Amino acid sequence: MKGIAVNLLATILLLMIGLVVSFGLIHQIFNPNTTGYLGLPEGVWMEIESADTKTFVFPPVLWFGETLALDGNSIDYSKIYTHKSAREFIFPTNSIYIEDILGFLNPENFDYLEFLISTFRPSSFLTYISITPVPSIGTYEIIFSVEKPVQPNIAFYPLITDDFGSIVTDAPVEADGDLYYLKTDERYGMINLSFRFKLNKLNKYYQSNGYSLGADESEQKRNLIVANKTLEEWEIRGNCSKSGDEYICSFKHLYVDQCCPSFVTIEPQVKANLTGTSYNIVAKLPIQPVIFRIVYYVDKLNDRDYIFNNYKSVFSRYDEEVSIYPCRAIVSYAKFELLKYIDGLGGVKIEWSGCKGSNNYVRLKYKGLNENSTWYCKDNGEEYFLYNPYGFCSLVYNEKKKRLELPSFPKITYLQEVIPAGKFTKKVKEIKLPFWWGAWSTANINIPDVPYGTYREAASAIAYKVIEDSIEVLSGASPGSLTLFDVLTFGGYTIKYSFKN
Repeated sequence: MKGIAVNLLATILLLMIGLVVSFGLIHQIFNPNTTGYLGLPEGVWMEIESADTKTFVFPPVLWFGETLALDGNSIDYSKIYTHKSAREFIFPTNSIYIEDILGFLNPENFDYLEFLISTFRPSSFLTYISITPVPSIGTYEIIFSVEKPVQPNIAFYPLITDDFGSIVTDAPVEADGDLYYLKTDERYGMINLSFRFKLNKLNKYYQSNGYSLGADESEQKRNLIVANKTLEEWEIRGNCSKSGDEYICSFKHLYVDQCCPSFVTIEPQVKANLTGTSYNIVAKLPIQPVIFRIVYYVDKLNDRDYIFNNYKSVFSRYDEEVSIYPCRAIVSYAKFELLKYIDGLGGVKIEWSGCKGSNNYVRLKYKGLNENSTWYCKDNGEEYFLYNPYGFCSLVYNEKKKRLELPSFPKITYLQEVIPAGKFTKKVKEIKLPFWWGAWSTANINIPDVPYGTYREAASAIAYKVIEDSIEVLSGASPGSLTLFDVLTFGGYTIKYSFKN
């Protein structure tokens, strides 16, 4: 009996150790407020939020409001866009998940993302349901959850755009004919920064060295200051609000003084005025810098040739390399063979021969596949104009001619490489942990504070639809008026889209 009791005690002890280790791992994986994150004590968290968009939207929307109209065609972005300020950057890297599809009986392993993509075009949806076991005719609502990324890595800002009618914001632009240009002599590039401070964690951190932040709420708020030391030496106090033991302090930075940096580094510092037993000190908490790339929107939708034919004058006011969206290139006949070294996303080859003899912008196919690539090409009789609205690349500074030029060999970054795509783990109500009870088994442990499980990431697919529809409608390729993500009804099916933050 004694041996049985010892074995039972050892088993229970092993189980407890396993649970502690498992929960420790879960905490490290799923809790963003881990020690050392961004170089700060445990419990301090930073977020960047700017241009309050639910998903990627065509950059001119930031200047011209929720609806764009051009040459009698219009597109309504209101279902996915909430206007904030024209001066703010667009960070198109929100994580957008398919949370649920109402109308389904929650089939296991069903590819919700593929179902979503098929709904974007009635013809493709009807083809999809003819070969896929889906529920019968009826109404289905796709519910999206929109969440901020940990750290955005690219930002968009308009540089040159069509005159879409009347500008509706205070964007720092100037008109030149039927184009708007970003004013290079005014500050632009507003960004919202938020810091979350868990005061008990900070106090514990400082108390180990004999100091504290102060006892009352007003003193604590006064003692938290943020300074941005990167581009200017100035300090600002945050607009802080308290929720439980946490302060959320928000700041707004307007820091780009001249056109047009390719990368921006933000190096804020948190200063804490500490009270000690014998004297007070000011402690500085340096935060690991946040670096993001700026991509400038350059397009004239109702005249695709304009940028190609006028790039010398269009870019004459800019004197440094800049990244532009959409990606463009002018390729001479002599360099045509070099195009074979440019692959599509994932290394898929492009059928570049489609360029030859094209007197309009043709959409090239993937090599060996009956599928469209993201590249458009036109043969203008002297060289090839390449255009890719699903990626960005850099202008090239010609040292000999002392001017910026469109690249002759584009080094493209595809948006799908920087906008979340695929599947992601998020939100489960319980987790199964293995344990030893004479034999290995599992236990279902409810962990309500760890909201992780399986969602289908939809951001890249949604961005693709927004870009495609915008170009098709506003350029006149498919003229008319369109409301993005409106209710669709076809073949007895009704599809609804709902976004929530």
